[in-house]
Amino acid sequence: MSTQDGGKAPLKVITREELKARREKELKRRKKMRVVFVAVCVLILALIVFLVVLAVKGIKKLVSGAGSARSHSCAAWQLEYGGEGEIAYTAGRIYILGDSNILCASESGETLWTLGAAYKNGVLVPLADGIIAFDKGGSTIARYNDSGMVWQKTMDGAIDAVSLNEKAGEAVIRLAPESGGSMLLVLKIKDETSIGETVLEKKYTSNFVMGAVVSPGGKSLAVCELTETDGHAATKLTVADISTGRSYFSKIIENDTVPYVAFVSENVLAAAGGKNVYVVENLNKNTAQAARFRELISVGDTGEKVLSVLATGGREIAAIGNGEGKTTVSIYDPATGKTDSFVVSAAVKGLAPCSDGFFAVYTAESFGVYDFNGTLAASCEEKISVEKLTSGAGGSFVITGSTGITLIDFK
Repeated sequence: MSTQDGGKAPLKVITREELKARREKELKRRKKMRVVFVAVCVLILALIVFLVVLAVKGIKKLVSGAGSARSHSCAAWQLEYGGEGEIAYTAGRIYILGDSNILCASESGETLWTLGAAYKNGVLVPLADGIIAFDKGGSTIARYNDSGMVWQKTMDGAIDAVSLNEKAGEAVIRLAPESGGSMLLVLKIKDETSIGETVLEKKYTSNFVMGAVVSPGGKSLAVCELTETDGHAATKLTVADISTGRSYFSKIIENDTVPYVAFVSENVLAAAGGKNVYVVENLNKNTAQAARFRELISVGDTGEKVLSVLATGGREIAAIGNGEGKTTVSIYDPATGKTDSFVVSAAVKGLAPCSDGFFAVYTAESFGVYDFNGTLAASCEEKISVEKLTSGAGGSFVITGSTGITLIDFK
């Protein structure tokens, strides 16, 4: 058959086999599409469920806060203790300093040794592998570890306080005031068998030194001296270069006595008085004019006061309250300039360093570990009596109270 212009083309004949093949091909295509569609739906549903779970967890964390914290038993072990003397806990050892002896016990409560020691007003300073003990008002200072006494030294004057920077291998020894002034000695303590030479000696002939501390790198010494302006008590805050003794930062804080001073980092200093918390930033002995002093917290005449201050983990932490009711705990991060805060429903007795990223808050009847965002990370199951607390390494603590000595491990 021939076709001409405008004519219709002949119809194509499809056999039954071809038709069947086409239908099978279409069925396979549709089946494949259904499988893909179901898989996509399953993935979308899984994603929705995942997002909902995350949202619920986030809401729970925001709403419950402390309720999501881990709960620990505080009764790891207890040791009968009369409540007198000082306690330190370090390297898995507990040291108790009484009026006439000093003892060392293991974490299981076993006494390792007891030595006679004439410390009428003894104070303990923990080391990584032992302690330094000194007699406040006396002239004796000594170092102990779990084997006994390592060294002992008699100072030329009465010891008033000791501030230790073990990482830098230096200790600041403040001698008792003489003729209205104070003497500060910065000594090397790196040698485990003896106390070393004097690195810096400063004589304050007119002012009483309230606090002194060495920076983390051992480069600077910060000092708070009691002075007066216009007949009113004031504080002179000074930061000096240890290698030369030259002061490169000085500030008179009027109408406030500031006994607490601590380095947050090599270039950031925390200080606190009864009603104010201060921070000095950008400390650098080569560019002293860049240092910035400012008031971080002021309670004014609200009836509240600074209950406790702690410099740890690159933060400055302060507990503010009236000492009877709830307490506000503020956490300042110099790296971001941000301050976070939370409220504890009791009067805070103290703050203590914990493992990296955490710190401890304790009241007369409770104990908790918080992160630097102010979230409760762990707490005790039992109601406990807290009179004194000593922090050990990596999240361990020793609490003394009416129930004796209690070891808590939050690792």
